[in-house]
Amino acid sequence: MHAYEYLFSALIVASMLLASIFMLKTSIEPAKVASERENLKAIAQAIFTQILLSPGNPEDWGINFSVKSSLDLNSFGLAPKSRVTKEVYVLDADKISRLNEMNPFFLSSPSHLRELLGLGPEYGFTIEILPALDVKVSMKEYGQFRVEVKSIYGGAPVSNANVTAKIYYLDESEQIKGSPAYSTTDYVGTCIIDFGSNLKDPYVAVFVVNYSNMRVMEISTSRNNTRRLFLTGKILCFDGGKILGNEVLGVVAPSRNGADTIEDIKLKINEYSIGGSTYYEISQVEPQLITVLATTEDRHLALVDRRMNITYGTVTPSNSPPLGFITEKIVLIDGFSYIIRLYIWRLIW
Repeated sequence: MHAYEYLFSALIVASMLLASIFMLKTSIEPAKVASERENLKAIAQAIFTQILLSPGNPEDWGINFSVKSSLDLNSFGLAPKSRVTKEVYVLDADKISRLNEMNPFFLSSPSHLRELLGLGPEYGFTIEILPALDVKVSMKEYGQFRVEVKSIYGGAPVSNANVTAKIYYLDESEQIKGSPAYSTTDYVGTCIIDFGSNLKDPYVAVFVVNYSNMRVMEISTSRNNTRRLFLTGKILCFDGGKILGNEVLGVVAPSRNGADTIEDIKLKINEYSIGGSTYYEISQVEPQLITVLATTEDRHLALVDRRMNITYGTVTPSNSPPLGFITEKIVLIDGFSYIIRLYIWRLIW
């Protein structure tokens, strides 16, 4: 044989060897991915159980303001310190509110929380909490609001959902007044709430949507002359001025004789300062709280928004790695229905 024939034969053998290596790699890769997905599933389910059923340590970290970041926690969980209901999946509203980065008492350092959850640097996580129904409110015309209720899975309309609403506004004497209204969604999942002539600026309109005992709250405010308050435990935070007087209005949504109601309760407040910031301590926090309303010294309407729509973690879901696992559960937070999701991703192979 000539030299070029030997060379040609060697190239064929080398090509066959490379092809066999590639085929072996491609056959192993799906098995590796499948194995890692099962591993992520086991990790996610174990962590999810801890988050849902454990209060964490300290157990009162939601209202314990010595806990400033996850570095001050010994363990993490969102269950209440003590249960007042037989429902298993009930979460603590104060703990969840501290996962909102807009809250002055935001629980910082989610990267350390990853370690508390038993995850190494090769993993990322995100906790997502959102209402169990997709409720949108828009003004149709003066005094009338269009309420649209959809499923969060595919956006299917939710018909025959009961909608209880109440609008609050400042009257001429700067007192907060309320006016109720009721309706039921039609076959396309919409209804009209008509407050008539009771719409005054500034206003805060609150809505409770009930579908088969799945309750979701929604809030709509005037574009001008409203301010934001934050409530954690009994502490109101307000960096937009001062509250007028020594009372605020707590708005709650108890069920009376099987029907939803929206009621308001006057609550006393005490003002104090810490480090140059002004805080208010309210006399009590009622269950099933939707909002706390207050009149400000500059004649605006200030409100606490108790809707929970939170994303907290080390990875943003929209920019997540391709390999991950998600688990979710319907939970109750202060009498309202939410979906909580836990995402676990493998960052490094």
